[in-house]
Amino acid sequence: MNGNCPLCGAPMESDTCSYCGYTKEKEEPTLTQSVGVNVSPTPVVQNVVINQTYRTCSDKDRWIALLLCVFLGGFGAHRFYVGDIKMGLLYLFTCGIFGLGWLYDFVKILLGSFRDKYGFKLQ
Repeated sequence: MNGNCPLCGAPMESDTCSYCGYTKEKEEPTLTQSVGVNVSPTPVVQNVVINQTYRTCSDKDRWIALLLCVFLGGFGAHRFYVGDIKMGLLYLFTCGIFGLGWLYDFVKILLGSFRDKYGFKLQ
């Protein structure tokens, strides 16, 4: 079968799409297919990602994280900002891990090595 996958539009060289895994099933011709009506099977596919984009850095701003760290770092506001909820709660209940965690994060943000919850560096 030469054509495009009905789900993702990727070119298909065989009955299985190498991009999303869609498999074309062999089906018996029906009356509507024999009279020329275009009938396509309705596939059941789970966890298909279409138009996947790849990021190299976080969508969070480094300078906003720095300001949050300076003014509200003891409460973990910079950790909540980057999506690290568990560490944000730890900072909230321990006053920035007794000030040591706050100071460590402040230096990491200044040096540009602070990361968000997905591991991407801040912009």
